[in-house]
Amino acid sequence: MTVLAVCQLAIAQEIDIQAELEQLDAVVEKRQEYIAAKIHSVNSFKANHLQYSDGMAQYSYCKHLYDEYLTFDTDSASHYATCTIEVSQAAGLENGVDVGTIDLTLVTIRKGDVARAQALLARLKPIDEYQESLQSRVAVAHLEFGLRNNMLRAAGYGNDLKGAKRRIWDAYSPYIPADNWVYAYYKSQIIDQGDEQELLRHVEATARPTVQAAMLYSALAQSVLKTGNQDLYLHYLIQSAINDIMSANREASSLVTLLEMPIIDKASRRAMEYSNACADNVRSYSDMGRSLKVVRINSVIAQAYQRQARAERGNPESSHRAFGGGTRLHCCDARLAHTQKPQANRH
Repeated sequence: MTVLAVCQLAIAQEIDIQAELEQLDAVVEKRQEYIAAKIHSVNSFKANHLQYSDGMAQYSYCKHLYDEYLTFDTDSASHYATCTIEVSQAAGLENGVDVGTIDLTLVTIRKGDVARAQALLARLKPIDEYQESLQSRVAVAHLEFGLRNNMLRAAGYGNDLKGAKRRIWDAYSPYIPADNWVYAYYKSQIIDQGDEQELLRHVEATARPTVQAAMLYSALAQSVLKTGNQDLYLHYLIQSAINDIMSANREASSLVTLLEMPIIDKASRRAMEYSNACADNVRSYSDMGRSLKVVRINSVIAQAYQRQARAERGNPESSHRAFGGGTRLHCCDARLAHTQKPQANRH
């Protein structure tokens, strides 16, 4: 038996999906606490850095806040990426201008703003013209673009998404060290060649809960999908969602994916709570890429919840009173559809 098979067997023997879902329920219930802690941490940093000694200090301030907001609030991340560019220009920091430009491109891609993302990506210099220390950042921006099917379609690759992903991977993966967790993550997500054993090694070396752990668990889920091991897939997906929520990652997609799985009863309070969390993430993150997908899921859950209410109460008029959550979900759909520019699904 291979080492990987032994690891899979050990994990499989310990998996209790219902217990893990209950763990996720508890984490979702405390979600606002994790968000409040994130906001407090960011505000404390701002309060402690009200003055700058020089342009480099101001650059560091803007860059730090960009990094903090990247997975939390794309509007604020975009603001601080622009701040990084402007401060660097004023201070004559050419490297800082490049960093800010790459960062602005990356957050625009993650936000799902297709047209602007394409424009910013096209303005980046050829990767070999950047300092070696920045080349991996440029590579990540291109790889993030390659993750999103809607962006690839907009770029004219609609008839050959798999080929386009392969070409992007071949062009930019050499600029990321092969032993880095980022390389393993994108290898799984873009060309579907994730090495479960390698990903597990990276997870073991990663602090938890963190966004990095969430991304690695997501890649692990992708890597076992083709094996047909449903429990292992759900295990990794749930662990990804837990790390997302506990690290206040609003870009999170694992909870959205989990909501689409048959194991989640669409007429349950669990589905309602998960769906409300996803909708709040999309709004707060200004996530144009997933807004329509979340609207569709919310609609399905709201309808299932109301059907169950009618069946249990025997009175169609009572469902709105007895199951206020179903009505709240439906209203949430309307707000998302109105405030977000719908885009095709990322996956």
